[in-house]
Amino acid sequence: MHELSLCMGLMGQLEALAARHRALRITRVVIDLGALSGVEPRLLAEAFPVASAHTIAAGAQLDLRVAPIVVYCPACLHESEVA
Repeated sequence: MHELSLCMGLMGQLEALAARHRALRITRVVIDLGALSGVEPRLLAEAFPVASAHTIAAGAQLDLRVAPIVVYCPACLHESEVA
């Protein structure tokens, strides 16, 4: 399950960011996932509490937002979402 290793890496980034801002606790984490990222949102949500246990983000709320796929046509200068 590579979502757990992604969460473990995220914890390192969060702790560094918190230290830089002198935060004592992280209460909410918002992640925008690209639809083509290869990350399964449900598995990431399940891995987050395991990875964040005993860290500054323990018990934090995780908000996952899946960003749509957007394509751009240089001929008509138009962006569209695709399934």
